Amino acid sequence: MSDMSETHQEQPKSKTNILLVVLFLLSLAGNGYLMYSWYNTHYSDGKSLTEINAELTEALSKSNLSLDSLQEKYNDLEQLYQSLQMEYSSMEMSNDSLTKAIEKQKIEIRRLFNSSNRLALIEANNKLKLMEETLAAARTQLDDAQRDRENLRASVDELSSENEQLVTQKQKKDRQVQDLESKLKQAKFQIDELAVKPLRDRRGRLEETTKANKIKEIEISFVVVESELVEHGDKEIVLRILGTNGEVLGANNDVLSDSDKLVSMTETFKFTGQSEKIKFTYNQEATYKKGGYTAEIWHDGERLVRTQFNLD
Repeated sequence: MSDMSETHQEQPKSKTNILLVVLFLLSLAGNGYLMYSWYNTHYSDGKSLTEINAELTEALSKSNLSLDSLQEKYNDLEQLYQSLQMEYSSMEMSNDSLTKAIEKQKIEIRRLFNSSNRLALIEANNKLKLMEETLAAARTQLDDAQRDRENLRASVDELSSENEQLVTQKQKKDRQVQDLESKLKQAKFQIDELAVKPLRDRRGRLEETTKANKIKEIEISFVVVESELVEHGDKEIVLRILGTNGEVLGANNDVLSDSDKLVSMTETFKFTGQSEKIKFTYNQEATYKKGGYTAEIWHDGERLVRTQFNLD
């Protein structure tokens, strides 16, 4: 009975051992397949790893690659990188992608430099070529940006030049308008420098005064503006003196209300086109009142000039 019991206990252990052996064999076969697949993918010509290693060693010897030469190339690229960084900064351009890519490549290159495997120099050289291409792309980007800025600056300069031309043309037009207005003004009869001088008789001599009760007459003077465009000949001007209550002083209208049709007096003189000072006097029998007065000169229904004076 004991023999039969031991036989039954050994059967499950035997089955477990067989299962483990099968799993081990399947794992070994899988790893072998993966190695075979990797080898065929990378070395489809069927060369052995020893042969491949030998070829890489030979290529390294023929390429004259050395740590010193690669370090020198790395230093040159590092200097170029720093120069490009300064250009990006001066042009106020973002260079985050360049910085990220180059810094990653620099780490990989320095790691290869520190490797004891001489074949790592070949990989380092390839990384340096990649770094050089990255910097070349950055150089192209900066050149394109600089060219765009120069084109934009040229456009701005062109617009500025056109604007200056427009300003010059406007100034020329403004001068032409001013000249035309001046000519139109010259074609119109004008007077200037209107002066009012109340006079009194003192011992047979007329002298200026502001005393209302002493006035004998009022001298009116003005300057005719020179103009060859105004028709020459007799010119009639109208004098209106407005009193302290706005009434128009003069014969037969001292009690009437203010109106453009009321006049103090008229005067005629011959206009020759030349500048000339004209004088005449206004007289009235009524006594002048204290207060403010206004004298106006009119011609052809248009007021040419006015001035104010006071009597006390």
